[in-house]
Amino acid sequence: MLTQAGFVVAAAYVLAVSASAQDQKGFAPTGEEIDRIAEELPQMMLHPLYDEPYMCSEHPFSTSMQPGNTLAQDCMIMDGIDWVTNTGFMQFYSGDGSRNEDWYGWGKPVLAPLAGTVTETYRVDTVNEPGTMTPGMATYVTITAAGGESVMIVHLGEIAVEEGQSVAVGDVVGTVGNNGNSRSPHIHVGAIDAEGEPAQIRWNLVTAALRARDYVMELRKRADAESGD
Repeated sequence: MLTQAGFVVAAAYVLAVSASAQDQKGFAPTGEEIDRIAEELPQMMLHPLYDEPYMCSEHPFSTSMQPGNTLAQDCMIMDGIDWVTNTGFMQFYSGDGSRNEDWYGWGKPVLAPLAGTVTETYRVDTVNEPGTMTPGMATYVTITAAGGESVMIVHLGEIAVEEGQSVAVGDVVGTVGNNGNSRSPHIHVGAIDAEGEPAQIRWNLVTAALRARDYVMELRKRADAESGD
């Protein structure tokens, strides 16, 4: 568990970094100090959010001190590959990306990354246009596991679960949306350990490999059916 001292050191580092534009000689922790902070951070392994290929970017430690934001990841579905011929390259959207519908993830199912109980849901009515944000809360679901650890799944378009409902890994909890502090359709996921501390997310790559295999096999099966083979 991250100690209070660890938070103090990290907070000092973040404040120093934010001021570095004015003072390039600001506080710089040693490699040993950085390692010590990282070693104290809890970790949580989660199953993939989607059935389709996707990529995540990370919220570095203490860019926000709020559990669910610190150490979180933003995950976006990608496409652009012809999986039958294995040609093309991965990208986030088609066209110029100016419409939510251009983004491959828009409206796609979002899956529970852990088993547990839905402990909180929150909805907003706003929908952002790509490239713009609406300050304030976004639509989200919180799932809490039996051991007390939880995840927040944020920027959902639709919510498919209710508070008090039990969910298994892979159950659909909603769809990809674009609301709150979001510039494009994606899902923000933050993990919180049983002590209420932010946790570093580690993805279960076995589950990811199996889902990727099934996804590609299904696409090839459809292509064979359409070609009459």
